Amino acid sequence: MHTRSRTGVFGIFLVLAALLLSACGAKMDSVITLNDDASGTRVFTATVSSDDVSEYLDGDPSRLDSLFNDQTPAELTYDGMSEDGDGSTVFTWTLTFANETEYQDKLTALVNLGESPDPVNASYNIFDSVFITGFEYGDNVSNQDIMDWAVGAVDASGLLGDSVGRSDMSEEGITTLIYGGETYEASDEYSYYAEVSDVEDMRASSVRVVTAGVDTGQYTRTITYDLPNENYLDNQEAIDEFFESATPQGGTLTKPTGSDTKWVIEFSSDKPEDIVAWTNAALLSDDTEFSVTEGVRTEGGLGLTLEVVDYFDCAQVCTGGPGWTSGTGEIILPDDWDNVGQYEPIKEVREFYLPMTASKVELNMTVAEKNPSIELNYEFPADVLADISDKVDVEFGEMYPNADVDTSTKDGVTTVEVRMESDDIAAFNSLLNSEFDGSSVTVTELDSGLFSRSVSARVDFQLSEDFQMNASSYEYEIKFGDIGSIDDAKSTFNLEVKVDGNKVSGQNDANGMIVFEVQGSKMKLVAWVIIGVVLLAVIGGIVGAVLIMRRKKKTGVPGQGQPGMGQGQPGMYPPQGGQQPYGGQQPYGGEQQYGGEQQYGGQQPYGGPQYGQPGQPGQGQPGQPYDRPGQYGQPGAPQGAPPSPQGQPQWGAPPPGQPSQFQPPSEGAQNLPPRPPEPGVASGSAPQAESMPPPPAAAAPPPAAAAPPPPTAPDDSTEDPAS
Repeated sequence: MHTRSRTGVFGIFLVLAALLLSACGAKMDSVITLNDDASGTRVFTATVSSDDVSEYLDGDPSRLDSLFNDQTPAELTYDGMSEDGDGSTVFTWTLTFANETEYQDKLTALVNLGESPDPVNASYNIFDSVFITGFEYGDNVSNQDIMDWAVGAVDASGLLGDSVGRSDMSEEGITTLIYGGETYEASDEYSYYAEVSDVEDMRASSVRVVTAGVDTGQYTRTITYDLPNENYLDNQEAIDEFFESATPQGGTLTKPTGSDTKWVIEFSSDKPEDIVAWTNAALLSDDTEFSVTEGVRTEGGLGLTLEVVDYFDCAQVCTGGPGWTSGTGEIILPDDWDNVGQYEPIKEVREFYLPMTASKVELNMTVAEKNPSIELNYEFPADVLADISDKVDVEFGEMYPNADVDTSTKDGVTTVEVRMESDDIAAFNSLLNSEFDGSSVTVTELDSGLFSRSVSARVDFQLSEDFQMNASSYEYEIKFGDIGSIDDAKSTFNLEVKVDGNKVSGQNDANGMIVFEVQGSKMKLVAWVIIGVVLLAVIGGIVGAVLIMRRKKKTGVPGQGQPGMGQGQPGMYPPQGGQQPYGGQQPYGGEQQYGGEQQYGGQQPYGGPQYGQPGQPGQGQPGQPYDRPGQYGQPGAPQGAPPSPQGQPQWGAPPPGQPSQFQPPSEGAQNLPPRPPEPGVASGSAPQAESMPPPPAAAAPPPAAAAPPPPTAPDDSTEDPAS
């Protein structure tokens, strides 16, 4: 509340202009009427003496009547003008209100229309409870404060000319209050503010309202009454009944013991509407407000916010005088919350803030003339962001409007990745200036040759408080894309760093500035092209040489190291002219099957050439019946040899009409040992036709044998084929 000198109060009523010459102006009075249901009226009057009407209004007050009729605000009803018993003219307005809230709102609107508005605090209470009966009223605004709008209207109209100043148009009167048929003088000429009380008071000397659990959503409210013993004893039965009925089901009531005077009611709910209803019952009020709104804030770092409205009115149960029997309760939050509210007799919204600290912050920046970028990775324990997981992307997006934001959770850690990229250094600098408090980067060419380019780059960067996420430090890595390798001797760093190629990394304090100036060189693209061409030529030459060697090795030289066949491959010839192939393992003349690796009938081993060696010339005579041409150095039968008795051409003989030619062995055929002569038949003689049955159909070739042993020497009784 404040004081105001009588002569310094500005006029509230325009009619006061008529009083200018008398230096008193229109007198402003009001009458407040309160009803049992808390509704009421306040009637304002402005009285202008007959002398002032005659002198300043030419005896015609209707000119002011017409002005007020047109310009009275909506909060008031203009009731017109009248004449009192001594010939003065009275102008009248009425303010109607249904309750204390509407009354205060209308007074505030009227005061704000004036030249010098003051904060308005006007309140009243009608009591009818176990603790108090009667009423009380109080305000901090005068009649002139409320009606100053009227003085302004008269002054602006020019009805009084320029001879009357605005401050001379009105003077303060008195305020009267009527309740229950009784009239009370609420103010006098020395007190321009109205205050009056007429109660039978047995209320508590104080009431304390404390609420916990707003951070969890399980609200627990404790109301403590400090009730003097004499008040309790005056109406003990009724007070006991009140406390019992005011304790909700599930709540607890603690009565005072001994000399204690404290009564305590406690209740809990996860519904704000329950808290409101139970508080109203405990305070005999209908004006309790309680609500909790969760939100997210990024200013100063990421954090959870709670907007709490917690207002109560204890006028029926606690003392303190008008305007001091209501207020904001206490909110109890964990210590890590900021801005914990305190008790204040003010109805307002309070905000509480829980900072969310990142467990790790990483800064990755690429400084280059093309596509420079910056990336920030924030890691939080997943449970920290659990309550606001659906808001994180939105909040980070608002904090970084030019960034791509991505959130992911893995192994109990939620990572928020913020990435920004530009096409060139100029655009990147503009981005840094706007997002990171004037941070900047530069890239300057120092020297350029045919194969390399020397570059200097500078970084000035600071991660502002808003982007630190309450972390005490952060890790960074800065890559200089236009430098192949940083030259430490030509570079400067304001922090202890680790240099690896074209990268600088380390750790920085949350508010620390990064100032790096580095130099280095990088090979140009033309150098890499030349190196690539040379490498391709070398690789091509090596590959070509390898391919040529493989081709030569694969082709080989015919006849070398191969017995009689030109390719040194054992096996049988393909059949000629219907002749059945000789598989090398067919039974011979009723004797045991010739396996190619066994001695024949006990004869001496064959002493001829070994497998894979060229045959000896002169062995075998043309036309011999031995029908395996070209093997073991023996020549084949001459062209035109007669067919065998079975009607088949001799081995090695071409079909009739065809020249003799070499047939390569079939795939998979095996080298065969020399076929020994039959017992009793000399070498070089023709065998009997009946002694050599036709070969059977070809069977599956046996598995490849190991290297064959050398042939055994021939039997002594047999002529040496070499002779």
